[in-house]
Amino acid sequence: MLRRGGRGRIPLLALPVDASVTNTPQRVAARLLAVTCRRSQDVMIGPVELLIPSGQTTVLLGPSGCGKSTILRLLNGLLAPTSGHVEVLGETLTSEASRTNLRRRMGYVIQEGGLFPHLTARQNATLLPRDAGLSTQECESRLQ
Repeated sequence: MLRRGGRGRIPLLALPVDASVTNTPQRVAARLLAVTCRRSQDVMIGPVELLIPSGQTTVLLGPSGCGKSTILRLLNGLLAPTSGHVEVLGETLTSEASRTNLRRRMGYVIQEGGLFPHLTARQNATLLPRDAGLSTQECESRLQ
């Protein structure tokens, strides 16, 4: 269960598409361990325990305001937890440097107008890798 501000408890469901996946450490893509995230005195989410198996598609389901976007921001390093730990691909995101390094290796599409409308989908997808200094060939290989 997630808690946000004064609204009380709002359910959020994270489902691997293949529910038969075993959660052994070598098969974990990401994990939230007792993560709480606050803005001022308001609790955005928490405490949250979440395990995302590698090699699977995982779906976050829940009503508006339950914390889905906050979890995605935590997992891609755009947001740091107030307490608890975020692990992605075996690395605990403990510093701004570790979060920045992760963001440079991960794609994230923001909903509702987060893309540059004057660029093609390909140009939007390769914008940050090009900015990070990757060659055109490296950017193109990431799209395959």
